[in-house]
Amino acid sequence: MYIDIVVEALVKSDLGCHVMGKYFGCLLYADDLILLSASVLQVQKMLDLFLYLLESYCLPISTYAVKGLPLNKKTDWQFKYLLE
Repeated sequence: MYIDIVVEALVKSDLGCHVMGKYFGCLLYADDLILLSASVLQVQKMLDLFLYLLESYCLPISTYAVKGLPLNKKTDWQFKYLLE
């Protein structure tokens, strides 16, 4: 399946969260994909990689449901349009 290729590429990229040496940068549930990172810049890089892989296989993505949720109250940033 194509999602296996995406997950494998994300793991190899080493972008995203790690807990006790295990990769937790992306979580999958049904048709949802959640990208986790301590850095907004890393999330952007993860999305760029994700989009590159989808385009490589001519697979479309629906951007209407894309959400960003900062969990740091001190963070004062705005998501740029992540999926261009």
